[in-house]
Amino acid sequence: VLLIAVPATAALFCLAQSILITLFQYGQMTARDTEMAALSLQAYTVGLSAFMLIKVLAPGFYARQDTRTPVKIGIIAMVANMVFNVALVLPLNHYWQIGHVGLALATAFSAWLNAGLLLRGLLREKALVWQPGWGRFSLQLVPATALMVLFLVAGLPDAATWLEAGLWHRVLWMAGLCVGGGAIYLLVLFLAGVRLSHFRGSAN
Repeated sequence: VLLIAVPATAALFCLAQSILITLFQYGQMTARDTEMAALSLQAYTVGLSAFMLIKVLAPGFYARQDTRTPVKIGIIAMVANMVFNVALVLPLNHYWQIGHVGLALATAFSAWLNAGLLLRGLLREKALVWQPGWGRFSLQLVPATALMVLFLVAGLPDAATWLEAGLWHRVLWMAGLCVGGGAIYLLVLFLAGVRLSHFRGSAN
């Protein structure tokens, strides 16, 4: 999950505005609309890894015939989401007029709370036991993601240039960034020693 979630989060955060311009900004949608929507998209990406981890962690309870704990944690996260909404929307709207970003951030924060409580529960019950290799994996994942981000930032034009481009120019430019960034990410992982066989072995 982290192999996909971490670079996806970083890439989506970097390319949020350009993706929205490419997809939607051709008629009634203004530059201001795109900017505001991009802020929401970036806020949602903060919780992307958490949403994906929940799908991995929750089955750890279901496999042990424990359906109550994930539900309880889900309720806690839902209540926390409401609290985060009030705590974030009001000040963000008052000071910067971006209250909608608070809604997205609240959803992201509650997702991390959900994932964190699930993880804590599995560790407490010793249903999940850390195995050697996580430190090395982090040292492989972080540089690969960082180099991918550097490529995206270097190859991404400013918003004005992006707006001047036509549809196919935008599409091809975006495709090139995605393919190039993905290729760099995978290449660095390969050079760092990450192999698919490692994960097949751990699954067995």
